[in-house]
Amino acid sequence: MYKKIDDNISAYIQEGNEKIVLLNNDYKQLIPLSKITTDGNETLVMGKTNASFFIMNGIEKGQILGRYQGIDKNFNVINEAVDQRKGLKQYDLVVMNDDSYRIGLFNSWDYRENVKLGIAVAIVLIDECEDVEYISTTLDIDRSSLYRIYIYTFLGKLKNGKFISFCNKNYSPLSFRKFIKTQYDLHFLVQLDGGGSTQMQSGTKTVFNPDNRERHIPNAIIYYREKNEIID
Repeated sequence: MYKKIDDNISAYIQEGNEKIVLLNNDYKQLIPLSKITTDGNETLVMGKTNASFFIMNGIEKGQILGRYQGIDKNFNVINEAVDQRKGLKQYDLVVMNDDSYRIGLFNSWDYRENVKLGIAVAIVLIDECEDVEYISTTLDIDRSSLYRIYIYTFLGKLKNGKFISFCNKNYSPLSFRKFIKTQYDLHFLVQLDGGGSTQMQSGTKTVFNPDNRERHIPNAIIYYREKNEIID
């Protein structure tokens, strides 16, 4: 369910029988968010946002940075993870098939089974319902990033068990956390890729895209349901 919170924040909230997953393009393929979708035969994509950080130029253009676990458009499992780099930190979010989650400094052998969404994140802002500031230095992020007013995508999980995605502008990570806690009770909140990649769609409608153009991206977090399921 799409919700416009104000002129600066859009949210997509999981509802009914919707499921969440990380949907990946082919290796190093970058395409607009509107084109990232399942094969469409058995499923309906209800909402989606951009997701992973990636290399935008050069010979490695399109390479996703860090862990990415999920599916491709045909629901084949994608299970890519990397080890921690010496002297740097990469925080990962892993959502299991039962909707439980793990956040931490994981290596490639951690959480390889029963995962529907695994992603490298920039900053962890809430974990286990508590405010935290876990920063992924692998992405050239430091504590000053907490205060940077910019355009961001976030993913969270509500205390009622539903997942929620946010796209926003004119907030820093810390000011957004402060505000959004007045609106929702969250188990976790993580920052994903931002800037020109920040986009949200509800159904086939673009509901957040401050650049007024679709940056080509490598994957998306999607909310989908089976076509023949009865909606709760």
